Amino acid sequence: MTPDSPTPDSPAWITGRNRSIGAPAGDWRSHLSAAQGPETIELWWPFPTPVAPPAEIQALARTLRQQQLRLTAINLWGGDMTAGDRGILHRADLPRTHLESILRIHEATGADKFNLLLGRGGSDVLPSQVDRVRSIGEFFGDRVGGVVLIEPLSAMSDYPIRTIDRAWDLIGAAGTGGLLMDLHHLCANGEIGAELTAKDLRRGLPTHVQVADHPGRGEPGSGTAPLQHWVRQLRQAGYAGEVMGEWLPRPVT
Repeated sequence: MTPDSPTPDSPAWITGRNRSIGAPAGDWRSHLSAAQGPETIELWWPFPTPVAPPAEIQALARTLRQQQLRLTAINLWGGDMTAGDRGILHRADLPRTHLESILRIHEATGADKFNLLLGRGGSDVLPSQVDRVRSIGEFFGDRVGGVVLIEPLSAMSDYPIRTIDRAWDLIGAAGTGGLLMDLHHLCANGEIGAELTAKDLRRGLPTHVQVADHPGRGEPGSGTAPLQHWVRQLRQAGYAGEVMGEWLPRPVT
């Protein structure tokens, strides 16, 4: 699917969907149950443990092929997300066995963008987090030619990356990585206004873009954020990657 192709249930300027949001954590089958191919998708870590059994990776890849789904990005394991974890790098390395699982997922699906959560260790990036980001980025760069994504998040004062500048600072310090620009989080943080300015893009274009409206994290049009206008500005600035919808599904009535 090209960056200008619509997904079946999204506006034409959306090129794919996150299929994990709103689904049970770690259950990839439920993440794909509502998918309608052909479609480009991304997933949060789709297994219940950091190490995915090879048979389950092959089952995931087989289901993607059967449903004509192209997996382009996946979250690295982020700890106990349901308990509030957003990564573990403030306290520990990612297990090498987890990185090997990601390598097998890449080999089976072609996914080459890996969203890396840092951990809720405080408002400042720790030197140990920089070292761990560097090590993980080098692993994927050397083994698969993939890129680690660094994403500013909202609503967590103890998460160290909440602004575009902080993300670029970490990428520069680690010498690896690309910016994941989630327009919902940036809007919630007051990082971007009605227009994307030269300041927002002065340090480079994002590697990956996600959208959801604000407030509410719903589908485009459910809130007040000028999502399509921001995406148009990114395209005009030269961004040629995916624009992935990452909004909460409508409540069942």
